[in-house]
Amino acid sequence: MPAFGSQATAVVIDLTGVAFPGSRGLALPAEAAAHADRRGVRLVPAAGHRAVVHPIHVTALDDVFDLYQDVDRAVAAVAAPPATPSPSRSRREDV
Repeated sequence: MPAFGSQATAVVIDLTGVAFPGSRGLALPAEAAAHADRRGVRLVPAAGHRAVVHPIHVTALDDVFDLYQDVDRAVAAVAAPPATPSPSRSRREDV
């Protein structure tokens, strides 16, 4: 598992180069999201390929974390102050 520093508030994961995630490729972000959440860190993956986005939608992982089309949008979302705090993580872009 990744080590999140005490000052980290969000981590962007670049999945844009992934051609197909496979079962382990889906499990790792889910595990990392749980690990991050326990430490109050927001995990923000960037994935624009349908071959990656579709399995994330089908497995409902997009309910676990926000998903962005590319790294620039994910970084912008992390940098922007949250509009309203929400206990659910159902926000997602049309990717």
